[in-house]
Amino acid sequence: MLAAPTYPPSLGCVHPRPTRKPSAKNIPIRQKPAQIFPITMISPSHKNTFVPPSPSDSNSSSSSPSPSPSPEPSADVVLANSTISDPSIRYNWSGIQPLAKRSQIHEPQSLTELQHLIRTHSNVRIIGSGLSYEPLVAVPSSQSSSIMISLNAPEFRGLLRTSATTATFGAATTVDDAIRLLGDIGRMLPCNPGVIGIQTLAGAIGTGTHGQGMRQSAYADSVVSMKVVIPSGEVVHVTRESEKYPLDAFTVSLGSLGVAVEIEMETAERRVFEVEKVTVGVDDLLDEYENWNEANEFVKVWWFPETDKTHVWFVNEAEEKKREVFLATGGKEAIVSKEGSNGLQETIRLYTSTMAEQTKTVVVDGGVKLRTPPSPPPTPEPDRKPGEYFRTPAGSGTADAPHIRTVTRFLATESLVGWVEQLLTKGIPVPQINCEIAIPMSHFRCSVRKLMAWHQQTKYKMHYPFIFRGCGGSRAWLSAGYGEPMVWIGFLVYVAQDGTVKEDAFEMMREVQDVLKGCGGRPHWGKHVAGDGFWDSVEAG
Repeated sequence: MLAAPTYPPSLGCVHPRPTRKPSAKNIPIRQKPAQIFPITMISPSHKNTFVPPSPSDSNSSSSSPSPSPSPEPSADVVLANSTISDPSIRYNWSGIQPLAKRSQIHEPQSLTELQHLIRTHSNVRIIGSGLSYEPLVAVPSSQSSSIMISLNAPEFRGLLRTSATTATFGAATTVDDAIRLLGDIGRMLPCNPGVIGIQTLAGAIGTGTHGQGMRQSAYADSVVSMKVVIPSGEVVHVTRESEKYPLDAFTVSLGSLGVAVEIEMETAERRVFEVEKVTVGVDDLLDEYENWNEANEFVKVWWFPETDKTHVWFVNEAEEKKREVFLATGGKEAIVSKEGSNGLQETIRLYTSTMAEQTKTVVVDGGVKLRTPPSPPPTPEPDRKPGEYFRTPAGSGTADAPHIRTVTRFLATESLVGWVEQLLTKGIPVPQINCEIAIPMSHFRCSVRKLMAWHQQTKYKMHYPFIFRGCGGSRAWLSAGYGEPMVWIGFLVYVAQDGTVKEDAFEMMREVQDVLKGCGGRPHWGKHVAGDGFWDSVEAG
């Protein structure tokens, strides 16, 4: 029996967790349960055990199950010790998490072939762009009946059909391609896009991926219907009106209820946006963050706790004159609309020095060179080795390294006008371990103050700022933003050039997650989660 979830009260914050009712400002929540079929949800306390293959079985997909493996190490150990060193194994895009033996990965060329694979295997996982971090999305290497499915065939990609207000895509269409295809016909997704464009639509929807903006929520909340192959091999049409297959159960589900093959999404008229960039102190963040989100369509914030500086992007629809100027250029790239000023020079110097040390980046000419940088390169290919992303042009300084540019870009503070994806969907240039925790908007000040207290006493140094993105409540039952406005707080650690991770990085991330858990935090399904505490909260509900 599937039913909408409930969550226990938040702990450790001044404000109680509010009970929200549907209104004009809040997305209505479907609470009616529906009988579908027995399903076992996997949590970190019931992890798959990934056992690297021996040479004798690395090329076989039908060998007998191997003996019971030794107890699995913690996720921290798996992540910290894994590198792209075995060509018989598919790793996630950062080269950290093993996902499956390549012999376990199947690429069906038709819907009929996909149905057969699902019907005849007991344990099926889906791989899109390979971005997720946890064993939750991996398959046991020791089980011959466990497979991973990749929908790379043309049948599962591209724009299939449109109506006046919707577009139907193959589920494996990337976000970048969906944005481009809609742009070609003067349309856009109504939800704010996330940072990563190579993510598949099904992956973005299934993990609860989001952008920012209180007037929208996530990719999942723009879904109108889905065509899904369920474990029996049957193809079902999933809609919000369906009693048996409720859309709000299927959207954010990591493919645990079936494999999506088609996704119908809402669309809107394509608009031109302007981003204004400002730098303020953390007190302004505490006092004004909720007001910023009410007054602006999209707000993205980076807080540098080492100096208490806060960099803020306000994104709104561009004025008509600026829109016309942008369109007159052909719209191929964003244009500068206003020069800005910056008070982040010393902050950036501090953070880039720490990042260079922790990622084993060679510092040249006595230190990190700072200059107004170009945009970071596109998000990397999944199978490249970590060190390959750090290469810089001959004769260039440390500031030219892609991961360093993700920080030095904050020195460029001019306002820009362009399509929303040109302003916000910038990609991730080099491998990283990324965490993100959703906090109820009502607990925002509490969470920042707790992070400030943690930072004052911790021994750890962060080499990237905290990221804040507010979103409206979600309809999806398993979304961390289910039913109320949330603030997503992101933090990360870059992988070093040699593919290793700073020794204490995982403990630092665990500490931060523990702080945010006490403020009613819920984790992002597709990112790193340290420990089982979050799962305890969900299961208790």
